[in-house]
Amino acid sequence: AVPATSFDDGSFDNCGTISFAVARAVAGGFPEVEDFREDVEFNAADLAGDCNGLVEVVFRVMDGNGNVNYCSVDVTLQDKLPPFTVPVAETLAWGDPAVDELLQIKAMESSAQLGALSDLLMSHDRLGQFNGTDNCTDAPQMQIEVTNANFNQFDVTCKSGTITYTYRLVDGCGNPSS
Repeated sequence: AVPATSFDDGSFDNCGTISFAVARAVAGGFPEVEDFREDVEFNAADLAGDCNGLVEVVFRVMDGNGNVNYCSVDVTLQDKLPPFTVPVAETLAWGDPAVDELLQIKAMESSAQLGALSDLLMSHDRLGQFNGTDNCTDAPQMQIEVTNANFNQFDVTCKSGTITYTYRLVDGCGNPSS
């Protein structure tokens, strides 16, 4: 929540104290008196597809006698929070075509493995699963970026074993998860 005082730019009254309140602007009209509060809330719904938003608010200053003055302010919003993710454990059946792709990735130089594994996770329908949330990007639109991979427990002969990797997600705004 953003306090109404954040919108003050030097308001004063020669006769006494003043109070501040803020409300979201109403399309085609003026906010009702009961809409004014000590703070205003912004949320993910206020962000457009490019992770930015513009919300008009009305700032009210009132003196001790009930006299009021208003001004309208455009608030520019930007999503600065990284996506939050929780990985999901994955298991592939022996004959899954992704196993052969993983074998090819294991044979690559380590510098190429991370990008190839990231690409595989993004393109495979049963790999790269995660529970993720973000303010401006739907989870299926986030990109997986593998930051480390360990193929040491993946047996080439048996085509089985464990591959562990760490990753981060990058949302539509370019914000990586932590």
